[in-house]
Amino acid sequence: MSHLATAINDLGRQKYGLNLGYDYKSIKRWLLGSDCERPDLVAEVLSNAWGTDITPALIWPHTRNGAAPLPAHRHPFVADRTLKELATFVRRDMLCQDASPTSMVPVIAGPEFADAIVRWYDTAAIGISASDTKGTQRTDTSAVEGVERATTRLMASEAEFGGMLTRDAAVGQLKSAVDLINASTYDDTTGNRLLAAVATLAGTVGHMSYDSGLDGPAQHYFTFALQAARESTDERAPLTAVRILADMARQLRSLDQPHAAMRLIDLAVSILPGQHTAVRAMLWNLKANVLASTATSGLSEVRGLIDLAANLRDESRDEAQPSWQRDIFPDVTEAGLHREATGAYLRLATTNPTHARELARSAETEALQSLAASDPTRRRERAHSQIDLAQARFLLGDTEQARTDAEEAARLTSLVPGSARLRVRLREMLIAERMEPPQ
Repeated sequence: MSHLATAINDLGRQKYGLNLGYDYKSIKRWLLGSDCERPDLVAEVLSNAWGTDITPALIWPHTRNGAAPLPAHRHPFVADRTLKELATFVRRDMLCQDASPTSMVPVIAGPEFADAIVRWYDTAAIGISASDTKGTQRTDTSAVEGVERATTRLMASEAEFGGMLTRDAAVGQLKSAVDLINASTYDDTTGNRLLAAVATLAGTVGHMSYDSGLDGPAQHYFTFALQAARESTDERAPLTAVRILADMARQLRSLDQPHAAMRLIDLAVSILPGQHTAVRAMLWNLKANVLASTATSGLSEVRGLIDLAANLRDESRDEAQPSWQRDIFPDVTEAGLHREATGAYLRLATTNPTHARELARSAETEALQSLAASDPTRRRERAHSQIDLAQARFLLGDTEQARTDAEEAARLTSLVPGSARLRVRLREMLIAERMEPPQ
């Protein structure tokens, strides 16, 4: 506390010509709830130390005067604070008996969101250490493995039935994991692996929220997950961060913010460690997909990214992958990579009328390959690919076959009752093609 007081005094003297006399007793009084005469200086010192903008209202919430609290992406991401904020958000989420209060959580879009993340990501990770623990319960590797296995099962359930049917269970599991890390003791290795596991699980809840049509909660969970992954020194954490950034980019793309999405994809590419060729292929396909959404996208540039991703996909077949990588990226498969490429071609086909038929044909080929390689238990992804195929054939003018494909897409969608986004996408396609949407 004395170091913080000294830093505040030094900043006041050197930058503003103020003679302040704060000491450790001043800091202690503030922690107990007392007001500060110069909260702006305290906030500036902490902002410089943590690499993210911190406002006085974040330190002294009662000074907000009724204003809304800061969104998750503006909070400093020291592990201890992230876990406390995440625990509060999870408890509030669990109190909602229906989606109405949860759906009111605001979503932040545009460059301000991406800029904040890129800026605070460019600082050194601190990690969580045994000295941070406060509880008496001892947590070992077996407990962490239990969290990881539960997350894998929840991911598989979501892929089969959709986010809405698994979200409540995942939120409950996340609360248990956060309580475990906040109320137990562990060594540094176990603590950082548990922090990475919490990050993966929080990102999974974010994806389920997104699939349920809850953009605000999804973004909050993604952000807390990214903060936790950034602070973990476990080997799984960088890949978890890449997965979360990719999911955030997909969400921003759906919110019509392709340029912000591109910034997050570029950040994901820059932090992707070592080999992981299949993950790199996914990122290039995702970038092609987002780039195709922009008004300035060039046909050759998007095709070049898709071709690069295809080459990497072929290389990845001979690459040995640790099992935990497959657990973090269950959708980075042959089918998933083809489906992402399909989306890029479809988007290009709707914005490049001169080459629309050629692009639709490429989309049809990719969709067929995605369906051929799909896992029958991943029903949501298969239904999305079937919608892709129908859209490609409508663009090709093969109306009769396209209608048959659309009917199959409707059948597959009915098997995934928990995916709001899948249902919306099917309905939009059927209405656009003047077909009767399912009730």
